[in-house]
Amino acid sequence: MDVLLGEVTIGLFFISLLCAAILDVRTGEVPNRVWLLGLAATPVGLYRLFTSNLVLLYALQSILTFIIVLFCFGIGLLGGADGKAILVMAFVYPWLEIDQITLAYAPILSLIGTLSILGIQCLTITILNVIKRRQYSSDQRTSLKPKRKRHWFTRRISEDPSEVGEVIWKEASVPLVLYILITYLVLLILTLY
Repeated sequence: MDVLLGEVTIGLFFISLLCAAILDVRTGEVPNRVWLLGLAATPVGLYRLFTSNLVLLYALQSILTFIIVLFCFGIGLLGGADGKAILVMAFVYPWLEIDQITLAYAPILSLIGTLSILGIQCLTITILNVIKRRQYSSDQRTSLKPKRKRHWFTRRISEDPSEVGEVIWKEASVPLVLYILITYLVLLILTLY
């Protein structure tokens, strides 16, 4: 019975996260109603927690995850949908096996994994910018310097098609909810084996 309830929780949260990832990739915005399906698994998750006597650890983990997400949101690492995805994951607790180790670290590990994928993307953008910058003469390179250093890893150098040779900084899309989905699936597979 417990495994069946875990599968229901995983299914509801997965569908919610998948819809959010698709919307994040397509439009860059995720409406709040997407998380309602994931939150529908709350009674099942709470029932499983009360029967396993892990409510205190669940509460501590949820509060810690909330503080970390709030901090990451405050410094600009996460957007609203990204933070909501991690918080719903922490709140619903969508894991098959209920044990103290998984409960304590799974949502936080998912956030760390997501930020690691983001770091790889930022490093790739920086390398592409350096390669693109080397294609220009030294005078043009001076004009290519971004006004703020963060542009090196959040924006890409590209040429404006309307004006040939006009260099602009284009915002790089960062579908973090997709990265959260990938990290969640990896953690789910590791939990199963």
